[in-house]
Amino acid sequence: MAVSMEDVRVLASPARTTHHTWALTFYCRPELYLQPSSIEQLQTIVRAAHQFKKTVTVTGSGHSPSDITMTKDWLINLDNFDNVLSFSRHESGLFTDVRVEAGIRIYQLNAVLASRGLALQNLGSISDQSIAGIISTGTHGSSAYHGLISQQIVDITLLLASGDLLTVSPTVQPCLFRAAILSLGKLGIITFRFSTELRLGLQ
Repeated sequence: MAVSMEDVRVLASPARTTHHTWALTFYCRPELYLQPSSIEQLQTIVRAAHQFKKTVTVTGSGHSPSDITMTKDWLINLDNFDNVLSFSRHESGLFTDVRVEAGIRIYQLNAVLASRGLALQNLGSISDQSIAGIISTGTHGSSAYHGLISQQIVDITLLLASGDLLTVSPTVQPCLFRAAILSLGKLGIITFRFSTELRLGLQ
């Protein structure tokens, strides 16, 4: 299905014409700084990028010290994907599965979890990053008993270059799942994540 350039331009942020890393070490001026707010809008962007031969890069808080999110083409920011979608408490009472959108910042997630007597098992040193960002970049804490934060993830839904959605897990396309949880944002756009060994339980 053909997509017009205008379908994409309406999703661009008029206030954002430049992008930089959190530490102000790298800057770029993407052709479009896009801030979609639905899966359908993300699919429109991805299909248009294929049609118009544009590279799509995804960013969150820009906390990575490298230039990995710098681009002259289209930059997608997922800050509008910041909702906690569902809680599912295990019958044992020992943990809770939490479904969240990829753009939620850790400080936002921490506040929601705390209001329910829950917490992440492990955290990095700052809370400004998005959940997709801390997982995709291998963020970890300092505990001797917990691994990477990505080890708390049960499954991930990716938006592929075709515009199709694909959910992967340790039992459904496990190799792709393992690649996705430390993908540096280069495997596909993460749309939703489900947490379990985050099995956010701890009361």
